Amino acid sequence: MSVDIHFEQLSDARWTELLPLIQQHQVVRLIDCGITEGRCKDISSALGDNPTLKELSVAGNAVGDEGAQLLCESLLAPGCHLESLWAKSCGFTAACCQHFSAMLARNTRLLELQLSGNGLGDAGVQQLCRGLGRPGAALRVLCLGDCEVTNSGCSSLASLLLANHSLCELDLSNNCMSDVGVLQLAESLQQPGCTLEKLVLFDTYWMEDTDNRLRALEESKPGLKIIS
Repeated sequence: MSVDIHFEQLSDARWTELLPLIQQHQVVRLIDCGITEGRCKDISSALGDNPTLKELSVAGNAVGDEGAQLLCESLLAPGCHLESLWAKSCGFTAACCQHFSAMLARNTRLLELQLSGNGLGDAGVQQLCRGLGRPGAALRVLCLGDCEVTNSGCSSLASLLLANHSLCELDLSNNCMSDVGVLQLAESLQQPGCTLEKLVLFDTYWMEDTDNRLRALEESKPGLKIIS
């Protein structure tokens, strides 16, 4: 069972009505509903109190860095069994990535993290890589589309791909890297120890030589898909 609320500015009365449902259902999607840090406290409580909750989306809400911290703290609660968190376009900056990093280093249940559309930048990506590079990190899907990632961030991610063996899918669509950053990723992808299965690069542009390199890489590793 799921709670699906899209593009509805929730009144206090409506929010009070929804809270018991959030605490009972397996899937909760609250997309562009005017949720801010205050209501994020209620959601964070539900994460710890509802062990059946597996998927949560707060996409399109102004949760902000303080809301992100609340979510990360709740994701480490013993009663939290969340497997997928969608927090696309939530007003996050690099400042919240230390909390995501600490959570990702310790959380063995969360498998998918969608952070696209947040201005994390290279500094934020570097923090995320620190957490995901720790032994025992379990995340399988990481989405960082439109997060202001440049070649420097690609360098951090390229190193991560050699250290992390749980990550299967990485989305870096619509970022700011050049051929240099793309080739850094390709260098790691061609290593035998790299286990990534899908790299998504929509709205990313490179020269013909780089394109040839990527196509050759796909041919040499049948289990790898580079989508652009």
